[in-house]
Formats: sequence, structure tokens, C-alpha cells
Amino acid sequence: CDDATDGDDTNGVVEFDLSTQISKVLGTQSASDYDVKFYRDQASADAGASGTEISSPIENTSNPQTIFARIENKSNVDCYDTTSFQLIVNPLPVVNSQVTLKQCDTDTDGITNFNLTESNQLISTDHANKTFTYYLTEAQAEGGLLADQIATPTIYSNPTPINSTVYARVETVNNCFRTSKVN
Repeated sequence: CDDATDGDDTNGVVEFDLSTQISKVLGTQSASDYDVKFYRDQASADAGASGTEISSPIENTSNPQTIFARIENKSNVDCYDTTSFQLIVNPLPVVNSQVTLKQCDTDTDGITNFNLTESNQLISTDHANKTFTYYLTEAQAEGGLLADQIATPTIYSNPTPINSTVYARVETVNNCFRTSKVN
């Protein structure tokens, strides 16, 4: 998922730890028998010249970006094969950072049952393609733990009369998320 590490969470640039791909590149081959090195192009991967490897972590320069891996036999570096994979940065959902959900109070005590899911369309214009979960705190929404979710978002009773706040976690199909404050 895109992030703000580089100061912009909408530019499709993130830092990737290529070492997390070593086991996928090796497959069933043993890491004790083979080295895996990463390169920016096929020619460099084929040449395997020292000093041309990508050091990890790497910040992508395009989205998607193809990375080439060279799998070398530790006993004989001339015995190698190459493969490639793509670095893909998925976008974060576009959301309104804060919305207000209003409802009439029939007994004037300042407490009523809210259907928090009614705020989905206020939070995101693409709400039908997102998953919404609700939490009491922003930290809980950021964490996204099932145990912290408001269990019944369609009949949520505000705990504080008149004004209360909950937080929505809005996720894409790629598990990229943002949060939104629901007043």
C-alpha cells in the first residue's frame, strides 16, 4: 500500500524489503545451497557483476516495477538461473477525513441508536467497493483488530449524550486502508 514515508501517500512510491521475496524466489531450493541477488534489469541479472545488485530495501521508481532475481549455486556461481517479479504499489482509498452523521432524538436524552453504515457514502464516493469497520478510537481503527470493532454498527448507541465520535476504517480489496472520524 502507498504510504507517507516519502511525504506523499498518493504518489505510488514506497520502500520494499526485497529480502522478503527470497523464499519465494528459491521455492523448494535450500537457502544453504543458493544465493539470491536482485537486479534492475535482465542483462544485469544474467551478468551477475559484483556491485550491480540492488541493496535492500529499495524505493520503487515506477509502478509497477519489474525486479530481476538471480539464483546462484553457492558452490559454482556459473550455475545460475534468473526470474522476475513486480513491485506493485496499491493506492490508499480516497476518503473524507471527517464526516457528521445526524439523527433525531425522540426522547430528548441525547442518546439514540445510529446506523453507522449510513456514513459510508459520506466517507467515500466509492463506498460500494470498500469495506468499512467501526471503532471507538482512532488507534483501534488504525490497528484494525476484530476484537476492537464495534460489533453492531447498524444499531450503535452513542455513549455520550448529544455528541459522540467513532472512527471508520475503510479498506480496499488489497487491504490498503485509511481512517475517517465520524461525529
